[in-house]
Amino acid sequence: DAGARRLLAALARVHVHGVSVDWAAVTGSGQRVELPTYAFQRQRYWPQATRGLRSREQDRSATQDWRYRVSWVPVPEPSPAMLPGTWLLVVPAGRPGATLAGACARALAARGARTVVVEAAADELDRRTLAARIAADAGPGVCGVLSLLALDEAPAAGYPVLSSGLAGTQELVQALGDAGLGAPLWVLTCGAVAAGEELARPVQAMAWGLGRVAGLEHPDRWGGLIDLPPVLDERAAARLCAVLAGIGEDQVAIRGPGILARRLTRAAQPRGGQPWMPGGTVLITGGTGAIGGHVARWLASRGAPGLVLSSRSGPAAPGATALAASLAQAGANVDVIASDTADRAQVAGLLARIAANGPPLAAVLHAAGIGQATALADTTAAELAAVVAAKAASAGYLDELTADLGLERFVLFSSIAATWGSGLQPGYAAANTFLDALAQARRAAGGHAASVAWGPWGGGGMTDREGAQQLERRGLRVMDPAALVRVLAEVVDGAEGLVTVADVDWARFAPPFTLRRPSPLIEALPEVAQVLAADAGAGLAAEGAGLALEQRLTGLAPDEQERILVGLVRSEAAAVLGHASPDAVQADRAFSELGFDSLTAVELRNRLAAATGLTLPATLVFDYPTARALADFIDTQLSGVTTPAHVEVAHVSGDDDPIVIVGMACRYPGGVTTP
Repeated sequence: DAGARRLLAALARVHVHGVSVDWAAVTGSGQRVELPTYAFQRQRYWPQATRGLRSREQDRSATQDWRYRVSWVPVPEPSPAMLPGTWLLVVPAGRPGATLAGACARALAARGARTVVVEAAADELDRRTLAARIAADAGPGVCGVLSLLALDEAPAAGYPVLSSGLAGTQELVQALGDAGLGAPLWVLTCGAVAAGEELARPVQAMAWGLGRVAGLEHPDRWGGLIDLPPVLDERAAARLCAVLAGIGEDQVAIRGPGILARRLTRAAQPRGGQPWMPGGTVLITGGTGAIGGHVARWLASRGAPGLVLSSRSGPAAPGATALAASLAQAGANVDVIASDTADRAQVAGLLARIAANGPPLAAVLHAAGIGQATALADTTAAELAAVVAAKAASAGYLDELTADLGLERFVLFSSIAATWGSGLQPGYAAANTFLDALAQARRAAGGHAASVAWGPWGGGGMTDREGAQQLERRGLRVMDPAALVRVLAEVVDGAEGLVTVADVDWARFAPPFTLRRPSPLIEALPEVAQVLAADAGAGLAAEGAGLALEQRLTGLAPDEQERILVGLVRSEAAAVLGHASPDAVQADRAFSELGFDSLTAVELRNRLAAATGLTLPATLVFDYPTARALADFIDTQLSGVTTPAHVEVAHVSGDDDPIVIVGMACRYPGGVTTP
């Protein structure tokens, strides 16, 4: 019943396990393709297999190193700053944020800025219209963009679960790129973070999640995130402008005592407490998934009187029947229910069914959600709404409809995408940031709530085998579900609030993560500071490492020197990308088109530094985007002189207006070349 594609996949599966299939009957006039005559001539393409999951004994000692928290630290009071040039102030049309918008405009103008206000109405603008309006209104010389769109919490037109502020912020990032405007974008919120005071606006917090992804995907035109107080007095206005002028921070909250900056710190192990034993029914959203199954088995071992596993597929989900049977065998009373928790009416019906049929609801563990693998520039409003609905809207409905039930525990399964951002996951990061904010708001209101920002789980879920290999190359190890369930038990037993759980190899993770843009968020961790300090000197090769290369180039014609250096770059680039031959790396093709990213850029820099003995910048691949351009740069570094330049002179004037060019070759009309 799943269609022809799944049927063909199933037939292929049984065929490779030895079952004879009449392919002529299956494919009709399908074409047969001959295999290579010599099957052992091949090149490696797929990533090498990574190591397996850690043993339980190793995880038991390692989990204490997996725990992190986000904190807010005071920043020294900055000096007064001026903001010359043109600044765009993008505001939601109508009432949202009008008072703050006016105060921001006055603050910028008082410090020398020419302010251009662009009103963006959520129901009439798309990225193209917004880009055209920005291009028309901005004029030349824009120094920065300040957005208050996130303040609009009203539903976006056509998407009731998506705020106009989040949709508008996404469209603004896209529109600025479409308009070719490279000025840094700063996104403002009010009450979206719990820095020195209670978090009041969880909906606005989603802009912080999306913004962190914007900073990773568009580092050259990203400013940062600023949470403002409700009233922007003169002192707060001065601090705002100081941040915009540059104090080395890109995630800050402006409060009465000063500026607070967001930091990632180690989280202490919770003190041993009385294990939480559920006193009633526990609802697990996403309960038929891989993570939901691990959680359900743990709750069954804790003697939960009732377990309700909800998901969109319910009993029809793969493995749901076997999971329910195993839980029942363990003594649990289990219901598997098909319910879309992104629909408020279905959530209300689900809770009513629990109240009518079993022990009262004692706890909710929200693990439902859908993943994302789309760049911010390509994410549509429809995709953003779908991702937000599955994760954030569901959590919002569960929070609202259980607020008066006196739950023992309310646990949200967030993601590290919310903690520090994740490329290709703008909507997912935004939705999980809402979960973190919702937990803080619920706790501030006196309720029990926890949000755990998980790194990648092993044993299924959203991370498949190939995804796990890619994550590990980037320094994120897949974690054993049994170990993670123990961490979950610690969080629940200790009634903790927010915690990030990830097994990070900072030596691998930090250099690519900070390659295009510094990250004060993670650089406060001692191990990250140590890695980055060592990486700063990564280009220093051993003494004489480049001597052989210099000797090889000495005395050769320039064309031959270029051939050797281009070949070196192509060979090292091919090795980094896993190609069998340098022929796969064309000399004039952009590295970005060949598949280079921040991780492989660092690897290529390190290999070339070792081969040449040069101190090379980490941004090498981005500054010199082809093998030939990079070879030219290496040539200039080896020779210690600037590459000779040629200036085309279209007209030679008389002696009264001479042309003087120092240190270059000048070719005059007629083909005469003169030093």
